[in-house]
Amino acid sequence: MPAFCFSRFSQLVLLQAAPNVFESGLVIEWRFLPFFVLTTTAYMNKKGYCLYILIFLLMPRVFSQKDAYTGSWEMQYSPATASAISLQLQIFTPEKNFLYPAQLKISTQNFDAVYELLLVKKSMWHLAISKNKRPISEPPFNLDAILIVLNGGFEYSKDPKGQATLTQTKINGSVAPALQAPDSLNPEQKILYHELAQMIQHGTMRLVKKDAAQSGPPKTETTAYPRVYLGLKDTILLPSRDGVFHLSGYKPVNRKSYADSISIMQNGQMLLEQLALEKKGYGDDILLDTGMNYITLFADNFANGLPNQGRVDLQFGDLKFKMDFKDRADSGASFIVGRFYCSREKFKENSFQVYKPKVEKVLLKDERLIDRIVVTSQQLQFAIWDDATEDGDSVSIMIEGKWFVRGFPVKKNPRFLTVNLQPGPNNFVFIADNLGAIPPNTSVLEIIDGKRRKSYTMETILGEKNLIEIFYEVGAGQ
Repeated sequence: MPAFCFSRFSQLVLLQAAPNVFESGLVIEWRFLPFFVLTTTAYMNKKGYCLYILIFLLMPRVFSQKDAYTGSWEMQYSPATASAISLQLQIFTPEKNFLYPAQLKISTQNFDAVYELLLVKKSMWHLAISKNKRPISEPPFNLDAILIVLNGGFEYSKDPKGQATLTQTKINGSVAPALQAPDSLNPEQKILYHELAQMIQHGTMRLVKKDAAQSGPPKTETTAYPRVYLGLKDTILLPSRDGVFHLSGYKPVNRKSYADSISIMQNGQMLLEQLALEKKGYGDDILLDTGMNYITLFADNFANGLPNQGRVDLQFGDLKFKMDFKDRADSGASFIVGRFYCSREKFKENSFQVYKPKVEKVLLKDERLIDRIVVTSQQLQFAIWDDATEDGDSVSIMIEGKWFVRGFPVKKNPRFLTVNLQPGPNNFVFIADNLGAIPPNTSVLEIIDGKRRKSYTMETILGEKNLIEIFYEVGAGQ
């Protein structure tokens, strides 16, 4: 056989597989490359000309393909007691090739709503779904309680005709609560609410790809529905690229119970996959890239109910951070994404420095430390709003043991408070006055210091005190 020719078998395999392989995108194409190489090299001569020709022909096609996930995905659902329900999932061009902003549109004869969510690529076949979904429009009633059950991820596959599909898979161990339609709805709306709950909780969500066009992230700024936490943490500035991480969790004492498992990913590359949790845990060194880095913690299952018991502790120099699925904001979530930047120069104007006191205060049982930050302005603004359903929540705030505001209503739209600081540390305590109509007391707090902004998702139970320590550094902003 001439040295520059493929084997007849390799030609047939390549011609048959190429259309489906190349259509799916980069991550799927590389999966087939070793097979092509093996079938070809079996007939190569010593110089390996056939291997070089094969790679030369494949490379241009590999790097010219569009992402497999971006575009429009649709499905139709026909319930027995209500009009047909249409779902459309629009997935936009990813950031760093694994963070996919997305919008979910739910339409019926009498209901039309759009929600913003975040999808994170865990593998070439799996997209994890954010716990929260931010409404962009949702008349005449909201679906917050229903959409929180839309967890887990979407599995990518192709049917026998080559049609790309996304099938929702729930995380093993997650239990869907029984949902009752709010009393404020009329009989027709209650039927629709029930059918939507049945579809998302117990139905099979299988979306078919309709449009492969790529586009940028949606512009969804609106005062009616403020931004909500989608599992993407605020950027943290680091003094060093070198650090350590430690994965840990709770292993059930009951031998009949299974341990939770977690996975961790750095900048879209898997570091550890499906690590079974135990008290001792697992630790290792970590080296970040210069610039922005993403550390993603995945909950693989809920073996013993919500939440997953996993957490990751990170340390870079003297700075320590954690991502923990037992935190209220991430309880029931399928992922947490931490953002870390290794140079202060670019982001120092828009980010807060971490405040580290000389003596750590011992927290009481009813106290929970939210954060410690350094500010350079004597006057700050607090923005407070309800990121879920406005249900009558109210909060009170103490500064250095004195009441600053009491019974402050938490509304859907942000409400602002101006705070004057004393030089040095200022201790803020946030207390829930009630649980509202839908426990727990939920709110978003944003601290604004000029260009610097930082948001906190707060879920508070009665009797619990949320602490934020703010150090006013006099003259630092001049």
